[in-house]
Amino acid sequence: MMDDGDPKSIRGDIVKVLFFQNKLCSRAWKEAKILTDAGLGISLLELGEPNDLKDYSIFKEHTIIPIEPDMRSMMKGKRRIVKDLKDFAMKGNYDLVHTHNSPDNLGVLVKKNLSIPLVHDIHDLGSVKPLPWVKGAKKIVIRRILNGWERYVCRKADGILTPSSELSDYVKKIYGTKLAGHVPNKPIDTGFQLQDKINDGKIHMVHAGGISVIPEGERYLWPLFKKICSQGFEVHVYAPIFDESLQNVVRKKCGEIPGVHFHLPVPQEKIIFEISKYHYGLALYSSFNESILKGAQNRIFEYQIAGLPVISNNYGYMGGYIKKKGCGELIKDPGEIGDIVKKKKIYNLDNDDCFMEPDNIIELYRKILQRN
Repeated sequence: MMDDGDPKSIRGDIVKVLFFQNKLCSRAWKEAKILTDAGLGISLLELGEPNDLKDYSIFKEHTIIPIEPDMRSMMKGKRRIVKDLKDFAMKGNYDLVHTHNSPDNLGVLVKKNLSIPLVHDIHDLGSVKPLPWVKGAKKIVIRRILNGWERYVCRKADGILTPSSELSDYVKKIYGTKLAGHVPNKPIDTGFQLQDKINDGKIHMVHAGGISVIPEGERYLWPLFKKICSQGFEVHVYAPIFDESLQNVVRKKCGEIPGVHFHLPVPQEKIIFEISKYHYGLALYSSFNESILKGAQNRIFEYQIAGLPVISNNYGYMGGYIKKKGCGELIKDPGEIGDIVKKKKIYNLDNDDCFMEPDNIIELYRKILQRN
């Protein structure tokens, strides 16, 4: 591999990277886009069906393995996944494979079946996340499997990527990971247009992110929304849920609280324009773990670009960022929001630090290639 000490010396004619994921997510797509724009050759291997809201034209090659992306189907279809992975990787002559977790099993399969260096991208630590979708004795079994995958890939991968330096340091500490980089889960700069704010005499807030429908989930926000709306505010929910049956569940939950409005998900490149018409952005959790405390939520940055002050829990890495920058308010209870709005405070929504850059990813790639 050619290297002159500058991470930007890596270009598409030198480095070919295979992104391998059970279902292409917004973080993986954004990383692929900025790396493609930087000159690298990025291909994608994923499970299930393509996401209609994603632009796949950025990938040099894109192949689907016809197995559903849920954990049960992936475990049952392991043999087919491994076969297609080997075939695709062999034909592509890739320099690196870049996997994404939730869960971590695909990174495990890469290390056990390919000799190509692996970067494993940890969005969330599965070992600390609750399992509200598993009941009874099965929860012990599933927890053991998930923790085993995470432990294996964090120790065996050639490099780990996380959304924050704090989470990278944590992974190094608990797993002895040697090489870990970070890239905050920010949007990419595409020159966003914004809308005028809604002007109907009401204050409109938006939650544009994941949401739980089971009380044990980290984002079981319905009691918080109820308390916010009881103060006379409107809450708009944009959950990145593409399954129609689950959408209907979220739609029903929204309808049970006066003032909460359900919206269908919008493409990643349109979300900032869509949410810019609201007045505040909500980035709340109902429970906390090390992954949340040390991670960086993408909506924190998108809200600022859209011109929305952030209202968030007073927690960890992101709480420190909001407090230091002055881009929003940290609350202990939703009942505080009424007094916050009355103050009509001016916030620092300068978005110069809100865009994802490729440098840290390329630097991690370069270090791995030097070692191999």
